[in-house]
Amino acid sequence: MFTEMLDNIPITVLMATYNCGQYILTSINSILRQSYTNFELLIIDDGSEDDTETIISSLNSEKIRYIKLKHIGFSAALNYGLKEAKYDWVARMDADDIAFPDRLEKEVKLINKSSNDIIFSDAVFFRNKKIQLLNTINTEKEDLKRKIKLRGHICHPSVLYNRNFILENGGYNENLDHSEDHELWIRLLNKGNFVHLNEFLLFMRIRDNSLSTKAFKGPVSQIFVFSGINKPMVVKRLGILSSIREYLFRKRAKLKVKYFFWKIWNFRFHCELTRKLQELDQLNSKR
Repeated sequence: MFTEMLDNIPITVLMATYNCGQYILTSINSILRQSYTNFELLIIDDGSEDDTETIISSLNSEKIRYIKLKHIGFSAALNYGLKEAKYDWVARMDADDIAFPDRLEKEVKLINKSSNDIIFSDAVFFRNKKIQLLNTINTEKEDLKRKIKLRGHICHPSVLYNRNFILENGGYNENLDHSEDHELWIRLLNKGNFVHLNEFLLFMRIRDNSLSTKAFKGPVSQIFVFSGINKPMVVKRLGILSSIREYLFRKRAKLKVKYFFWKIWNFRFHCELTRKLQELDQLNSKR
């Protein structure tokens, strides 16, 4: 009986956006076409100056609740959304990513009685409709919390959590313009119950001007997570020697070589993911 109740938990899908009109239609449609239907899609527009509002209005969906703010920053927009959310359980979603059709259905099934659950799935990173790398985490071989400390292993737009638990612990740090999710996970490391769903449920877009790319190029640390090898490479600027190491680690050629061999080793799976990406992108880009 309790399982049946959990399967029908109402959730808020929270999407904060800023000038993402080029991609937001695909992202919204990937949520509206979910197999799990007991949700609202709350879109917090952080003062977009493009055609975002026009696109959302044209969809005319009862599931969408659209709020436009003056530009206050991504973290502040997320905190605003958490307070405005109609339901306690909140699924994050970015305005340029594509959710698998059964994402919400599979994540909701992992909710238990505890409100401190932080559920997240694996993700496929892509650029220009081509898969670049896979973000996964092996919880059987290595400690999950240690990996979270290393940063970058939890794909923020794949997360499902209880908004009351997040707000009670300070919400997102509004002083940060990127990496706000990692800072939150660090604060919740010994308070939250991190639940990993070992499936690819999100295609995450790589854009040169996105906040995630900005964090990736940040001065504090660099991490590349590669599924086939599954070895995080962490570089910190601690002197001349470390700077040399950072330069070498940042060479994307090394990552591309590893992914090339992974594609050969897992050729069928790579082809399956590529077809899935193209299918969902084509389907959800239509009004």
